[in-house]
Amino acid sequence: MRGTRHRPVVAMTGATSSIAVPLAAQLGEDPAFGRIIFIDSEFPPSDGCSMETRALDLVDPSRDEKIHEILASENVDILLHGAFTEFPSRTPQLAHELETVGTMNVLSACAKRKLRKLILFSHTFLYGARPDNPQLLREEHPLRGDKSVQFQADKIE
Repeated sequence: MRGTRHRPVVAMTGATSSIAVPLAAQLGEDPAFGRIIFIDSEFPPSDGCSMETRALDLVDPSRDEKIHEILASENVDILLHGAFTEFPSRTPQLAHELETVGTMNVLSACAKRKLRKLILFSHTFLYGARPDNPQLLREEHPLRGDKSVQFQADKIE
């Protein structure tokens, strides 16, 4: 149809993170975006939201192909990867699996899909509180957080 503007389809991981549901709701209300799809193993209560879901455990080492299939079949344009632990975990091994294996699966699937836009949720503390840091940090700035703290080391990795 002529004159119809493409509304990008957005997929999100980390459906139960504190930022995911409010962000998905905002994107869902914005006419610039098309469908919003959560890809995760757990989902928050819907609270009347019309978000689509695709159940998938990102930690399974063979999941990159399944993630790629979802991205392709749903015609995803943008992926917001937010499947990271928000607080230090009592099971650091599981948190490490989510942070590293899960992210590797997501990155692999995005590369196969040739996805044009990938956004990773992150934390400013990963840059480290250093007196020689500039006032405004750019994404290219080295990550100098405390790698002796497993919670930070997994995110930096």
